[in-house]
Amino acid sequence: MQTAEAVWQQRHPRHNFEERVILEAWDMLLPNLQAGLIDPGEFLNNLSVREDDELVWITITGKSVVLLPRVLYNLHKRNMLYGLRDLLIGHHERFRPLRMLSPEADDILVPGQQVTIRWSTVPRIGRMLEQQCGTRLQDAKLEIGLLIPGQSMARMPFEANISAATPFYDPCVGNGNDIGGSFTWTVPEQLMPHGVLNGDFWISARLLTLDDAIGQYVPYNTTGDPRQLRPVEAAGPPQGGFQIINTVATTAPQ
Repeated sequence: MQTAEAVWQQRHPRHNFEERVILEAWDMLLPNLQAGLIDPGEFLNNLSVREDDELVWITITGKSVVLLPRVLYNLHKRNMLYGLRDLLIGHHERFRPLRMLSPEADDILVPGQQVTIRWSTVPRIGRMLEQQCGTRLQDAKLEIGLLIPGQSMARMPFEANISAATPFYDPCVGNGNDIGGSFTWTVPEQLMPHGVLNGDFWISARLLTLDDAIGQYVPYNTTGDPRQLRPVEAAGPPQGGFQIINTVATTAPQ
């Protein structure tokens, strides 16, 4: 028995079935994606992407690298999905190939507290990265830093001020479908370039792979051009920052 897709394709040989399904449903999908009723990352993961080369790197807001199924990318290039660019700009953290899982939005941390930083990705993205860079995610590393939510990377470039290189893979992280890792961080009272830690923050991370030529782990570059670095990054929590409350900064001198 032929599938509904095969029958439709026979009757409409000049059209693409997946594109038509997305276009027909876009009026319902977009407002739900914008309102957060549908998680953007899960939406992309659930699209019918049969081969790893059907995933495309694109750059949003100058530096943020996100991953789109080619069917969405082609519609985006032809300006057929109104609102998609604004959605990617407004929620680019959720479309990044790496997802920060913790700390979570509205968590309150204090200096001296031990915090588990966790991240994940889906196996399909892992396979694609392995094909492109020749490194298994189990052998890759992450550099991790602290950011102020909404801070421009041009004004305050990324610094690995939490961990310069920690293993990406931890078999205890993930839900059976995703793979990821964790790092235990003891919150300090001060951290450069922020000084005394007090206020709202994000965790940011960049994927590192081994450069055999120099024998060191370096940020994986999605462009393939060493003159134009576009690393695989994660930042979160995507729903908002967590707080660090520091009594050194909040207590008035006696």
